Amino acid sequence: MSSDDQDLYKPITPALDQSWEADRVEALKAYRILDTPTEPEFDDIVRLAAETFSAPIAVINLVARDRQWFKAEVGIGARELPLDVSICAHAIFQNDFMVVPDTLDDPRFLANPLVTAEGGLRFYAGALLRSAVGLPIGTVCVLDRAPRPDGITPHQRLVLEVLARQVMTQLELRRALAEQERKANDLAEFTKQRALDQTALVEIEERYRLAGRAANDAVWDWDFATNQVIWNEALEACFGYAPADVEPTGDWWIGHIHPDDRDRVDTSIHAAIDGNAGSWSDEYRFRRANDSYAIILDRGNIIRDADGRATRMIGAMLDVSEREKNRAALEMNEERMRLATQAADVGFWDVDVVQNILIWPPIVKGMFGISPDVPVSLRDFYEGLHPADRDTTAAAFDAACDPEKRALYDIEYRTVGKEDGLVRWVSAKGRGVFDGDGRCLRVIGTAIDVTKRRLASQELRDSESRLRFLRELDDALQAATDATMAMTCAAELLALRLEASRCAYADVDDDSDRFIIRDDYVAPGVSTSAGVYSLDLFGSRAVADMHGGKTLVVSNVGVELAPTDGADMFRAIGVEAIICCPLVKEGRLVAMMAVHQDRPRDWHEEEIGLVEAVVERCWAHVQRIGAEARLRESEERYRTLFEAVDVGFTIAEIKFDGTERPVDYRLLEMNPAFERQTGMGSLVGRWVREALPGLEEHWFEKYGNVAATGEQIRFEDFAAPMGRWFDVHAFRTGAPGANLVAILFNDITQRKHSEEALRDLNDTLEAQVAARTAELRLSRDIIEATTSPICAFDTDYRLIAFNKAHNDEFRRVNGFDTKVGDIFPDMFITGQRDTMRSLMKRALSGERFTIVEKFGRAEFGQPCWEIHYTPLRDASGEIIGAFHLATDISDRLHAEEELALAQEALRQSQKMEAMGSLTGGVAHDFNNLLTPIIGSLDMLQRKSVGTEREQRLIGGALQSAERAKTLVQRLLAFARRQPLQSQAVDVGALVSGMTDLVASTSGPLTRVTVDVADDLPAAMADQNQLEMALLNLSVNARDAMPEGGRLSIAAQAVDVEPGHASGLNPGRYVRLSVADTGVGMDTDTLRRAIEPFYSTKGVGKGTGLGLSMVHGLAGQLGGTLTIDSRPGVGTDVQLWLPTTDKTVSASERTADAIVTIGAGRALVVDDEELVRASTADMIADLGFDVVEANSAERALQLIQDGLVPDVLVTDHLMPGKSGTELAREVLMLLPETRVLIVSGYAEAEGVAPDLPRLVKPFRQADLAANIMD
Repeated sequence: MSSDDQDLYKPITPALDQSWEADRVEALKAYRILDTPTEPEFDDIVRLAAETFSAPIAVINLVARDRQWFKAEVGIGARELPLDVSICAHAIFQNDFMVVPDTLDDPRFLANPLVTAEGGLRFYAGALLRSAVGLPIGTVCVLDRAPRPDGITPHQRLVLEVLARQVMTQLELRRALAEQERKANDLAEFTKQRALDQTALVEIEERYRLAGRAANDAVWDWDFATNQVIWNEALEACFGYAPADVEPTGDWWIGHIHPDDRDRVDTSIHAAIDGNAGSWSDEYRFRRANDSYAIILDRGNIIRDADGRATRMIGAMLDVSEREKNRAALEMNEERMRLATQAADVGFWDVDVVQNILIWPPIVKGMFGISPDVPVSLRDFYEGLHPADRDTTAAAFDAACDPEKRALYDIEYRTVGKEDGLVRWVSAKGRGVFDGDGRCLRVIGTAIDVTKRRLASQELRDSESRLRFLRELDDALQAATDATMAMTCAAELLALRLEASRCAYADVDDDSDRFIIRDDYVAPGVSTSAGVYSLDLFGSRAVADMHGGKTLVVSNVGVELAPTDGADMFRAIGVEAIICCPLVKEGRLVAMMAVHQDRPRDWHEEEIGLVEAVVERCWAHVQRIGAEARLRESEERYRTLFEAVDVGFTIAEIKFDGTERPVDYRLLEMNPAFERQTGMGSLVGRWVREALPGLEEHWFEKYGNVAATGEQIRFEDFAAPMGRWFDVHAFRTGAPGANLVAILFNDITQRKHSEEALRDLNDTLEAQVAARTAELRLSRDIIEATTSPICAFDTDYRLIAFNKAHNDEFRRVNGFDTKVGDIFPDMFITGQRDTMRSLMKRALSGERFTIVEKFGRAEFGQPCWEIHYTPLRDASGEIIGAFHLATDISDRLHAEEELALAQEALRQSQKMEAMGSLTGGVAHDFNNLLTPIIGSLDMLQRKSVGTEREQRLIGGALQSAERAKTLVQRLLAFARRQPLQSQAVDVGALVSGMTDLVASTSGPLTRVTVDVADDLPAAMADQNQLEMALLNLSVNARDAMPEGGRLSIAAQAVDVEPGHASGLNPGRYVRLSVADTGVGMDTDTLRRAIEPFYSTKGVGKGTGLGLSMVHGLAGQLGGTLTIDSRPGVGTDVQLWLPTTDKTVSASERTADAIVTIGAGRALVVDDEELVRASTADMIADLGFDVVEANSAERALQLIQDGLVPDVLVTDHLMPGKSGTELAREVLMLLPETRVLIVSGYAEAEGVAPDLPRLVKPFRQADLAANIMD
């Protein structure tokens, strides 16, 4: 550590060397308080401070020059500590009230052992003790071993300051009384000695005179015989009268007493003189020379002669004006404390245990529902306690009174109002006061009405419980593999939640009357309701509610329903109370969910709302399960066809060099027939030049031309590295620029060899064939006229005759002629050869049949033929050969295939559209659910409702709700239903700004590097969506490197030329790249990488929407997403964004601080009650008077009735008129009205662009910003 660092962490001790330090120390000494024993008055103050703050430590700390000394303490266990570890000394140093929420965050205490030790002091709050002239001599403070980040409330500060003034009042009063007592004792001793030494009066006269001169009080000597009064010099010092100038008689003294006190004093002093008293004392007001009055405590000793007759009285006048002033100040402070506690809703109470007297101020009476002027007793206290809390409260009070326990009375209980019957919650704290014998004299303490806090806590617990239940329900529904399982799980969870006797889900037939309960959940001892029913049997009310989409709620079947109108049927299946929620879709009743109770039951609104929420969730999951099943079935059919086809198939990605010349290609996927046709192992992901060195250039050129031009080709060619001939059909697939080519092929090596052998054989057999077919010449002339190929063959499969059309067509599809005598099957390529031989064999066996087969070479088109086979017989019926008649039906089949492909494409399009619609609909429902959740939690957090722990729970709930909001945004991005705020974005600044976030998210094992070009132009993008995309890509990269690695983020400008591998239109783009050195992806994973919900991270570790969302975002912005990945090497994901010349605007995002934005009237319109209520609360909190309406029609009716809103906030899609239509009509009627359209559908079709719009869910800050705009 450097010397600077060492200085930084030295303990900071305040240098108490201000100019007033010496005066301050002297002021402290003047109180004579240091090193005195403990006193109950001061001990009560620190106990009250500790209990008020719920703090373990409270201290009255007096700071001397070299130490801090504790007059009273709780939780310290010592009477003094060194000054260099003092926290209070810093409060003296700054000469003000001091609060330290966390001492470890304050550099002044980083080396203080009382702070840094385990379980050290983490929180401090202290109010200064000031002398009469304002000098700080110490503090009243509370400390805690846990930090309190929120500091203290204004009420707590006020209480601490009041207690500090109380301490100073006690110190001042203590000093005054001590001084008075000292003076009185001195005077008493003096007068007593004078009386005892009366006989020696002459001898000590001079000594008496000197003592009178030295005394600070006015001493008088009254000789009754002469009525002469002698005063000492203090008369002038105390009251302004020089002894030489006053009349030396008792009459002068009596005459200067206040007229209101004069007769009383004159009477009392003469009564003492005339009686047998040995002394006299009284208090009165005495006029000073300046005509002001001093409050005097006057005491005198009467000297009597041997007969008991009073001859003389000597006394002293003690000025107690300052004491009375202090007493008045104390009374004023006590009044201030009473007013402060009333303002803070804190009531003080006092129970005289001995006299059985209860003292309650009006505020405490109010907590028991008693009027302020009504007298109370302990009976009112006990009878006012809630019966359920009476015993525990009484036990706590008894423990506080018990001299053995002397427990702190700290309890929360309910009261039942004596006059109003209201139930309230009260938090009470107190402590017993005991005498020297240990007897409890009284119990004093405080009481606070905590009803609102307890209700808020209960509401929060209910909300958390509901959310946990819905989360458990969603988890169960997600795990369900079919609709029946989903409904069974939902019924069980709902029945257990509501403690119902039965819960059932029913499907309704198309007639909307007959319904089937397939299964239900029943409590122990309850029979099942599974079966087929008619809705009409359950009465007219059930029929009307179900078909009307209204939830049926019956608390008592026997009371609410007539026996013949549903009651008998309900009771027949054991139902005495029911909630039945219908599901109406497209105007038809399709399903119902019912909760049964076998006894009458009052249903709460929360229970009804929960059933309705469960029904909607169940329907959404049933629809999801159905859609997933259909999707799996479609994918399985495709995969089966792909695996079973005999033709070799592969997808090739073509690589071009800088001159757009094809230089290589790699195979991304292939079917099993690929290996059979090529004889090669799996080549997935490998570049062909590396896998097959020496492959002829024409293969690269032909495939490159297909990828570049999109023109498909068919050809036959030889591949030397494999030593095989192939019949190939190649065509482009995917988007232009993706450079993907689909290749279908067959191995025709055997056919090629056979053709060579046949050509040799034809040269020797031609003469034989000519001779054997002479007799067929006539028939040949006949069949020559037909345009369909006809040929005849013998039992050796040799051609014995064919027409011209046969040879012409054979040449057209194979590239060469046939000859009589050719062994016809050998003329075909491998695969076709065996097929032709088997067909000819069937005909030679005597079978007449028609088949459809492909024959020919790929490079010549390889048409599809419809062939009719007929056997040839001699005169005896013996088969001597056969012939076939062929027709080219390729055009017909091609047309049929194109039709089938178009139909399949349409089905796929409809399927994706259905998924998009389902996603958008689910997102809308979630947005409506999240709006009141986020809005309510946001307001609770802003208002700091509840304790610190409750605030943490609120913060956690709000964070989870925000995560749900982000997931909805991802779903909308996949469905391309998330509106983009496209604008010029500085990508370099965005990447730089997110570097720390990416690094912290990636963890210590991942090294993050950033490379951003200096001259990077702006790109058109939605900044928020782009940040989310970059974070998603970075998280994917991190997850791909479980053992750590390098994550590289780069951004540079790229000019894209026509035919670029990315498939982008020509132009300038910003390429944002996120690369990792992780496990990489194989061909199958790479192919499916951007599929929605496809994830390789495992259950619970990913949604499968990340890359899909980024891909959708790129497409919406006019760019694209490319992925380059190799197993074991890593992955590079590149996001291409079009550049723009627009200027990047500075961020105008304001802080989320919420202020009251003005008074006025706001009209809130929404058909969703919870959303409407939440929105109304947020707007009311902004200072508006809020009026609610559940439809556009209701809102217009309110305006027609005279309502003039300053602001209109309306949902967009509602039954009846939309929010846009409502806004237009309101603006026509009231042009000055500010309008804001709120929608749960992100795309909000139909919202005019000139109307302000806000997308659900939102916080109060979002709502305030849009209203202010």
